[in-house]
This record gives sequence, C-alpha cells and structure tokens, in this order.
Amino acid sequence: MTDICLENLPLDIRDRLLTFLADFVCLRNAVLASKRLHEVYVLRKRSITRAVAQNTAGPALPFAVALVRTKITIGEKRLDEILDGLDCPDAESAYWTIDVKPAEELALMRVSSVALRLEAHFCNLYKDRSAPASILTDVEAFRLDRSLYRLWTVSVLGKAPGRLENSNVSLGFLKNLSDEELAEMHEATSFLDNVYGTSDFSAGRYSRPLGIEHDSLLHLFDNQASTYPEQSMRHVNPQISMALTTLFNERNARRLFAKKFGGQAILQTRVEEPQICQKCAQQAPMSFGENNWHWSCAHLGLDVLLNLLPGYLSYNNDIRSEFIRMFKSNPSGAQTIGLMLSEMFDSQNDPASGWKRTDWLCLGCLQIFIRRHLFSYYVNQLVKGTSTNDSTCWSR
Repeated sequence: MTDICLENLPLDIRDRLLTFLADFVCLRNAVLASKRLHEVYVLRKRSITRAVAQNTAGPALPFAVALVRTKITIGEKRLDEILDGLDCPDAESAYWTIDVKPAEELALMRVSSVALRLEAHFCNLYKDRSAPASILTDVEAFRLDRSLYRLWTVSVLGKAPGRLENSNVSLGFLKNLSDEELAEMHEATSFLDNVYGTSDFSAGRYSRPLGIEHDSLLHLFDNQASTYPEQSMRHVNPQISMALTTLFNERNARRLFAKKFGGQAILQTRVEEPQICQKCAQQAPMSFGENNWHWSCAHLGLDVLLNLLPGYLSYNNDIRSEFIRMFKSNPSGAQTIGLMLSEMFDSQNDPASGWKRTDWLCLGCLQIFIRRHLFSYYVNQLVKGTSTNDSTCWSR
C-alpha cells in the first residue's frame, strides 16, 4: 500500500488498518514502508500494539505474555522473584500486562505459532479425526491455549537454576483455578502426554517429562527423538514438579475431569467420526484414515509391527535388528507410520484388492492391511538403500 493511497485517509481509518494486521512482522513492515502509517503508529502505538498482540495470540494473550516474560527472565531473576511476579495476576502487573515490549514481540509470535500447531493436533485427535486443520471454536481454542500456556510456563519454571529455601513451593498463579480450568489443564496434560508417546517408537512411556517444553515436544513429534538433547528432557527442578503434582492431587483433577465433566472439559462438541469400518463393516470405536494415520503409532509400536511380519520372519534376529534400526533412523514414530502407510497404499499392485487410502479402517483391519504389505515395504526400503545391514542378502 503506497502513500498515494493513504494520504487522503483519515487518521482513524489508518489506525484501524494497522489494528487488523496479523502479527508484529506485518506491523513493522507496514510502518517502515509508509510514512502515513508510521505517523499514526507513533501517535497511537499502545493501542495498535495491543490490537496486533491480540491478533497474534488470540483471547489467551495474557497467558501467552506471562509465558514469554517467564522465559525471558528465567536466567535473570531468582525463581522466588519470578513466582512472586506470576502470583500477582493484576492486569497491569509486570508479568500479566498485555502491553508487549519490542523485545517480546518475536517470542510472542513463536509461542503463539506453537500453540496454533498444537491446536491442529488436538482437533485432529479429539474433535474431528478427518479435519486436516483446526476447526476448534473460539471458546474451545481459548480453553486449550490458556491451559497450554499455563503448563508451558510451569515447564519453563522447572528449568530454573537453583532451589528455593522454602521446601513447600506453591504455584500461586494456579492456586485459585476454577474446577473448569483445572479440568481443562488435566485434559491438556493428557493431550501433551499423548503427543509425546506418539513421537517415538522407543519412548516406552506416555507421560511427558516436565522438562520438555511445547516447542521441543513438536520437534520430537516431527523429527527423530535422538535429535533432542537428553539432558534437556530430564532436567527439571523437583520443587516445581512436586508443586504441580500436588496441585492436581489435592483437588483430584483426574476424578474431577472424569466425573464432573464427563471426560470432556475443553471441547463443546465433537464431530462424530465414522463409526463403521469401511472394510469389515463392523463398529469402529476408533477409526483411522489418511488424515490421522500418525495417531495409530500409539497402537503400532515396534513389537506390534514385528509381529505383523509374515511367517517366522519376526523371529529372525538379523531382520529384527535391521527392521528396528530402519525405523529408528527415520523421523518420529508418528511421522514414520504416516509415511509408511502412504507408501503401502501407493505401491499396491492389485487394484482389485479393495484397499483404498480414503477408507476409514478399524485398528484390526489396519493391522491386516499392514500385515499384507509390511514385508514388501521393508524390502523396498532395503532396495532404496535405507538399510545397510551387511548380513542381509540384499547387500551381498
């Protein structure tokens, strides 16, 4: 937009234009490119900055900026000082005011981007398995984002160096949560555990270590787990970890979530997924299709996949070791399952087999399909050079 277009616009209109910008990069580009926009920005910087921050993080903005300030100050202030600042939830307090400083803008954009990606995963897992992107309502997105930012803040606090003299540490900013907010946090915790458990075939546990922040969790989900430093996953201040556990246990968050909210605190409605398997025509309480193949990783660990190899191949030590190495050298478990199923469907030689990638399948039928194509997939990976075991005949 040039100054020729803007020179005759009233100041209020130019102000309004800036408040519609999606993020701070767009805002910076606009005010640097246009003298007229820069003029209104200088005059109304606070209101424009607040509006763009709201566009960036949505209704959960106060919780996002509190997280950003915690991340910035975690290495500059003592843990007790940070906790005291968070315990003061006044809208104008240092940690909770939505007046975003220039040094906080990019960090706010980053955490908001992570929350948006987690929204899409949450929607695909719990609301509508056929949705390729988030279709959460504004209320649902706010509930989820608020819980994610709170839990992420606790993860950041858990990485603070040193210990507090008071052994009974309290997360005061979470002390007065309503039953609804506590149940939402419990559901968000279960969701993050699910993402973590799906991120790696060899995770062996479905409880996310507190030391893994949400951006790192997505890194694990998208890439092989070995690329994330183990010490960063394990290091956590035991006082913070205990404080969060105590919060959930004292108010029996698990029972509250199950009994009072019926196991659904964040969502207002669910989109009914296909209840009939399109292969066996049986009831399918959990069905898998092209948009959610990656979630089947939670049910298709390496032991399960090995047992789906034909005949006695699963007992062959050379094949077992090579098969395990092949999968562990690939991206995360979730991504590997998705890529594997996609290639299996694409490489079918018999068009009359009746297996379609667009079908929704129950877990049993999905395993039948994998059993029929797993060894061919394994051989294809050997031919492509994915595997390098000299003990296989393919490398001789």
